[in-house]
Amino acid sequence: MNILGTQIRYATEVFRAKSRPADAGGISPTELNKRLQLARDYTKVVMQVVISVVGLIGSILLLLLMPKDAATTKLACSTIGLIVGYWLR
Repeated sequence: MNILGTQIRYATEVFRAKSRPADAGGISPTELNKRLQLARDYTKVVMQVVISVVGLIGSILLLLLMPKDAATTKLACSTIGLIVGYWLR
């Protein structure tokens, strides 16, 4: 059973490829091209993480600090569910 989603695995691969896009020798050209493509996607993945963190913080603050009415609670919970669902897909 796979608990972590493909998006989390992809982000992990991108961060790993960015830290070491090419090893000195002993790597096939297809593996090198895959690592370089993952390293190119670094900015996109960083922005996905930043937007997700900002959305989660905003939703949690909305739940904690705003008056407890149904619309505000529904909006905050829906946003949290959307973000968590995106990363666990």
